[in-house]
Amino acid sequence: GGVFLIGVVVAVPGSVLPVWSSPLPVDTTAGSLIFAALTLGLLAGILYAPRLRKRGNSALHRLLTVSLACMSVAFASLSATPLVLRLFAGWFGLGVAGGGLLAVVSTLLPHIATPNYSVRVLDLAGLTLGGAGVVVCLLSSAGMQGPSATLLLLTMSSLALLSSVWAWCSPALEGVPPLMSTDFPLGWKDVANPVVLLLVLSIVVQSASQWAVAGWLPAYLSRRFGLSAGTDLSVLAGFWLSLSIARLLAGRRVKLDSPLRSLGWPTLASLAGCSLLLQLEGLSGAVVGSLLLGAGLGSLHPVTLALLGRTYMSNRSGFVYAVLSLWVVAGLPVSVLIGYLAKRVGIEVVVWIVAGNALLAFLLLATVLVETRLAKEAGEARL
Repeated sequence: GGVFLIGVVVAVPGSVLPVWSSPLPVDTTAGSLIFAALTLGLLAGILYAPRLRKRGNSALHRLLTVSLACMSVAFASLSATPLVLRLFAGWFGLGVAGGGLLAVVSTLLPHIATPNYSVRVLDLAGLTLGGAGVVVCLLSSAGMQGPSATLLLLTMSSLALLSSVWAWCSPALEGVPPLMSTDFPLGWKDVANPVVLLLVLSIVVQSASQWAVAGWLPAYLSRRFGLSAGTDLSVLAGFWLSLSIARLLAGRRVKLDSPLRSLGWPTLASLAGCSLLLQLEGLSGAVVGSLLLGAGLGSLHPVTLALLGRTYMSNRSGFVYAVLSLWVVAGLPVSVLIGYLAKRVGIEVVVWIVAGNALLAFLLLATVLVETRLAKEAGEARL
């Protein structure tokens, strides 16, 4: 449930902006401000949440309750805001709630993930996050046909408030483990390891691609293909669905000893999706391109987790917190940059950035595979 709510935070900006585009002047610059507010809110929540662990076993209980209440207030604020420039506080509050939920999920996840199944649990977490994107997009698309965005946001606010009350009153949370520890299970020598740096850069690049598509694909489809907002959101839902299915299927078939199969086909699928989005006209090109792009980006996710799991995956909440936080937040600055670039060079910059990130992720992960294979062969030679 916590991962699903984090997925809601990730998916809401790109899903709500098309619904707002008619009553409010939401241009690309205003979109950049929205993503900047969300970035600052997430960072604030991520940095502050671990400090609550000094309050003992009740810290996790309180953090979950407060995070859900903050999410409720943020959605209510967004529903009642008449001007785009005043949306900053609402998106900032939503980011703070997301940061708190990341700390809660990172505390609970290691307790259900044994060392042999850590990567698989994170794969399922990625599937749940993508499923949240599908639900939010479909609800927003339905809002275009009937209820307004205000009613949709008020509904989300009410559900978050009810969840907060449940979290406060439910005995199910009694005896939960203490809030995650902030100590990181890697030392400076591990952090300085080139493999670790390459994996971190890979996560940053993949996060940037995910945020770019999730936040700006509807705007691109509207300006490039002239599609309606409801159709844009349906295509975005297809992207999230393709991303989720690819994560699930690829997670079961990851073979790091076959670099072409593990990295080549996802990269080709991503580049093919970008090519279709840039060259074809009409709804068919948008749908096929988005599905291919989701399949390509989703298939790289389990490969990265598998590479982490080989040596660096730890059954420690601090490690999980670092990985999840990096995956959620690292790509947001690129979404902020896209809004400003789109106004100057065109909305096509979204697809070009995603295509460049696909090639960069391939190079980073391929380098990690080569380095680990050489290290393994060198170790066997010494023996």
